[in-house]
Amino acid sequence: MNIIHRLTLKNMAQNRRRTLVTVLGAAVSVAMLTAVSLIAVSFLDMMQRTVLADTGDWHVRFEGVSAAAPAAARADSQTGSVTTRGLLSYAKPPESLDTQRPYLALWGYDPADQSAARAPLTLEEGRLPERAGELVVSRAFLETSALDWQVGQQVVLPTGRRLAPDEQSGELLPVSPSSPAVDGEQWLPEGSERYTLVGIGSFSTGLEPSWSRSYTGITCLPGGYGGQLEVSASMAHPDRGVYDWGDRLWEQVGGARTYNSELLFYMGITDDNTLYSTLFGALAIVCGVILVGSVSLIYNAFAISLAERGHTFGMLSSVGATRRQKRGSVFFEAALIGAAAIPLGLFAGWLGIKITFACIGSIVQEMFRAAQPLRVVIAPAAVGAAVLLSAAVLFLSAWVPAQRASRIPPIEAIRGSRQVRISPRQVRTSPISRKLLGFEGELGLKNSKCSRSRYLATLLSLFVSVVLFLTASTFTYYMGRSFSMTVEDVQFDYTVNFPYTGDSQRDRLAAGIQALPGIEESACTQSLYGQLTLRPEQLTAEARSAIWQRGDGLYPMGIQVYALDEASLQNYCRRAGLEAAPLLSGSGKGILLSPQLYRVGHEFRELRHLADPLGSELTFVAGEVEGPQLRLQIAGVSSEAPMPVAGAMGNSSTLAVLVSQDTFAGWLDQLGTDSRTASVMVRAADPDLFYSRLLQYQKETRSEWSVTDFTRYREQNSQLLLLVEVFVYGFVALVAVVCGANIWNTVSTGVALRRREFAMLHSVGISPRGFQRMMRWESLSYGVKALALGLPVSALLALGIYRVLERNFAFAFSLPWGAYLAAVLGVFLLVGLPMALSLRKLRRENVMDALKNENL
Repeated sequence: MNIIHRLTLKNMAQNRRRTLVTVLGAAVSVAMLTAVSLIAVSFLDMMQRTVLADTGDWHVRFEGVSAAAPAAARADSQTGSVTTRGLLSYAKPPESLDTQRPYLALWGYDPADQSAARAPLTLEEGRLPERAGELVVSRAFLETSALDWQVGQQVVLPTGRRLAPDEQSGELLPVSPSSPAVDGEQWLPEGSERYTLVGIGSFSTGLEPSWSRSYTGITCLPGGYGGQLEVSASMAHPDRGVYDWGDRLWEQVGGARTYNSELLFYMGITDDNTLYSTLFGALAIVCGVILVGSVSLIYNAFAISLAERGHTFGMLSSVGATRRQKRGSVFFEAALIGAAAIPLGLFAGWLGIKITFACIGSIVQEMFRAAQPLRVVIAPAAVGAAVLLSAAVLFLSAWVPAQRASRIPPIEAIRGSRQVRISPRQVRTSPISRKLLGFEGELGLKNSKCSRSRYLATLLSLFVSVVLFLTASTFTYYMGRSFSMTVEDVQFDYTVNFPYTGDSQRDRLAAGIQALPGIEESACTQSLYGQLTLRPEQLTAEARSAIWQRGDGLYPMGIQVYALDEASLQNYCRRAGLEAAPLLSGSGKGILLSPQLYRVGHEFRELRHLADPLGSELTFVAGEVEGPQLRLQIAGVSSEAPMPVAGAMGNSSTLAVLVSQDTFAGWLDQLGTDSRTASVMVRAADPDLFYSRLLQYQKETRSEWSVTDFTRYREQNSQLLLLVEVFVYGFVALVAVVCGANIWNTVSTGVALRRREFAMLHSVGISPRGFQRMMRWESLSYGVKALALGLPVSALLALGIYRVLERNFAFAFSLPWGAYLAAVLGVFLLVGLPMALSLRKLRRENVMDALKNENL
């Protein structure tokens, strides 16, 4: 270590406060980069495990293939694992009390390759089946069916097939295991099978869909099974070539091909380049802002250091130090700061994300049924990138101060004349300033003009902090809106579906269900689909671009009508701020649900169809084109989705309208029919307790209906939305702390460096009151100028992020006004408070000591 390096170390030790501030500033930058990389990697890991827990580990699936398909799939050199299963039959346990899901779909897994081990389930008791005749069922099946089966017990199950008439030919065809209730379904007994129960577990919705009429039982394929198989294959080393690999397998095995697109997407593999460019473009904007903020933050620290060490560099020059040695002194200081700041920043970023994950661990445990805990995933490549970027940031931040230090003339540096090089004209202020601000306020303005470099360094720090905080807030705000568009916000736990029956009987049963205790909200609804044509002037420009136009210039569209019972309709109108009275008594009026959310591939759009909807008269036909003309008048427009529509993706060429049951009944009279299928949707305080009451009510009334269970799906969606909110708001909180610390350190350090200046003002007789007034005007000037620059730049960056996301998530442009208000208040608070505390400390110092001392 040469004399220059030892002198640099001694100077850093003497100015401990400045050194600590610089190290903390650099560590904060490293922590931000580390946190961003950890959040991205951990979030993708969490989403991958979410999909794996629901669907299982497979990349492509082939349904309806022959017994030769598994061997053909394994023969490919890129294939990793192959899962083979086949639907053996349905069982209908006679002791089951669950009339809604009376069936057990018996799936046989291939024991040769341990296919059952890759099924998406969690064993609670026992083991997986190892041979034919062994059975594993779900805990949900035993509980809802009221079956007291124990592991090791032998059960005899009546087996058979489920058949339903084809809509076109009327021929009886097999019913899919995942199908909900089907009209005209029949049970065809074929015999019975004896099984030994070897395990009880918790099945995922991918394995046992909650909307299905059957539960799932897992056994092994018997020898010589000749039925159709379902083969799921995973790639050994998945990459962007997975789709080519899947196509190659499909040519060998045939059948219906399905890719696990959701899992592949979270693995970074997709055939939608637009979506990837959207996500990486948004991420690049945020990382760019963080890098700019990091460079400015560390540069500001080095600039302050250079301003204070001017005398030192002048003395070094006077004793023969070369430009290279002075430049090396600054780089050596940057290297020492990096050696301390980079490990500290890595640890701080990891600890911050670790604490965030710990706070939401219980939610994740509940979501994954205690099988998939949330964890911090440290990717070596991501950490290495953060270290390299941090080192580059330190080098770039020190480059300009190092070049400036090498060019400082010794005489100017010793005199300190380089810090203040002005003419009287440059500090001149207008007479209006003296009248508005007083002498002390004008003195504050002149101070900012005297030490221009220090003033600009402080202003730059405030400006970057404002832009960094608002950009991070805007990005998380837009990502939250984009993610909410991808998740169906189902607002009900159960749907009770009535078959075609008389209105009086249906109304009586619906009223009885809605009167059951434990219901938070319910709605009885009927639906009708119709067709209409609209003129170009009736549609908005965006609707005309999204809908096909016929040769005669008209636009053919569909219309989906939902009818609500009177109580539900009134509750909805109250929430939406509309009058319910015009809709009642068969008025033929309805509420247009607009805008509608619809999806095309990976693109999500909000679309307003009608240009001037209020008062519009629409004429449509239901069913056949030759049917009677039905008339509808739009009496209101609302973006509030009622219970039957909430969470459902719309269609770019279909209107959604809400009407009363009286209006709906009038249309049915015109159609010549007295009834249609109806549904009761229920949200319950305790879904499981309500379901047991529902089954009891069905037994008492001896009625027939089907129930679709959305409780698990709704629970997963709500928890997933909560997780995303915790991720994004945790990131905003981290950035807020970073920006606050940056402003605090910059202002307090700037005040500390002005000790001589303040001591001089006190020595010439400025009063304490006048001094405080001068500093208040300086603080106000800093805050106003930083906001005047930062707010417009942040809004432009927000527009840039919106334009990037707009390619896949089309929603109206808006700004997070709460974050903007917080930025305004935070700037004035974080400028004024550290300045006041620093000044209070300076007031206790001796004036002569402050004039002599050069160190912080």
